[in-house]
Amino acid sequence: MHQYEFFPVGEWYYSDDEGSFMEVLVKDAISLYSLSTIEKFPMSENLKAHRYYFIQRQADELNRVLPNRNNICSALDHTKEFKKHLKSIHLRVNKRDRIIRAIQEYNRVFGK
Repeated sequence: MHQYEFFPVGEWYYSDDEGSFMEVLVKDAISLYSLSTIEKFPMSENLKAHRYYFIQRQADELNRVLPNRNNICSALDHTKEFKKHLKSIHLRVNKRDRIIRAIQEYNRVFGK
């Protein structure tokens, strides 16, 4: 079952002035959220689905991250150690389930 959380922010990533609901993927010291959108290409009728990922530390602001190892590691503390850890467990971070696992690993290894 999917859980969603509302983030009340204006003029922020594909929201109206009230905010957006994001899917909760990991809720821990470092949390991971996903925002799914369907966007229309300019000057055409073509639609495309997009998924955006956001990391949040405790009560800090959300930071958008790209689904790759370098970008996710640079958004967190212990960048070099965490990147080395992901390589040691052969975890690529390019798909939804792998991003979730990477954040769970970070919380397990470096969580406070």
